[in-house]
Amino acid sequence: MAGAIVRSAIATRLDGFTIDEAYHIDAGVSYARYADFRINPEHPPMVKLWVGSLISATGFHLSSIRPFADKADERDFTEQDVYFNNDFNSVQRRARMAMWTLNGLLLVLLAFAVRRTLGPGVALGTLLFLAIDPTVAGHLPVVMTDLPVSLLCAAAVVLAIRAFRHWDWKDLLACSAALGLALATKHSAPIFLIFVVLIGAALALVLPVSRPENSRLFRFVKLLAVVVGALVILWGFYFFRFAESNTGREVFNRSLANKIADVHSPAYRFG
Repeated sequence: MAGAIVRSAIATRLDGFTIDEAYHIDAGVSYARYADFRINPEHPPMVKLWVGSLISATGFHLSSIRPFADKADERDFTEQDVYFNNDFNSVQRRARMAMWTLNGLLLVLLAFAVRRTLGPGVALGTLLFLAIDPTVAGHLPVVMTDLPVSLLCAAAVVLAIRAFRHWDWKDLLACSAALGLALATKHSAPIFLIFVVLIGAALALVLPVSRPENSRLFRFVKLLAVVVGALVILWGFYFFRFAESNTGREVFNRSLANKIADVHSPAYRFG
């Protein structure tokens, strides 16, 4: 992993911010400093909290949050902060360090998940392949959610193989933790949650019962525990709070009712 990070640092040393990084960084600082999630609420907060915590602790001027006139105004606000109200080169250096650390840890987590399920040879091969992949190297330092959610969803699927074969609590809890972290990373992760739950339900019915404590009913109880654990982890990243800010009222850039009204399908509105 150290070699992969050094290679990534050399290969991306001349890169500037990609399009959403300033947006995510400023949002993350507001999450960490004020527990306020109204900026960039579309994405779950884990990556932004991770980076925002480091940058907030090492110095960052965050403008007072004001009402926003939809997404363009929200993006203007965040980019004004990062590019003009702070030293953006310093912000990028610190953000890159935070993301190398996070993505490095997630790569090692995936390697341990593969090792537990498929053995050390496959785990080492997986890690080496990812370490030499240029797309992974390019994504390692950027404040984006794509690589973290990919690694976490892959780890969840790999852990699910073992969890739904033996139904041991240790494997089930590891799978639940990986799913929960994935849900807290990007809004595409629920697809993997649905996939894992459907596969688990099918295997709970199909696999023969070898021990009384692994009856089909108890398997479904364990599967429910996996889902509940993942959702608790997701909710924990929002500090176990439903409102997006501490103001006690809805302060999104537009009211939630108006956003739902934008959807022209009655079925989607109901959903």
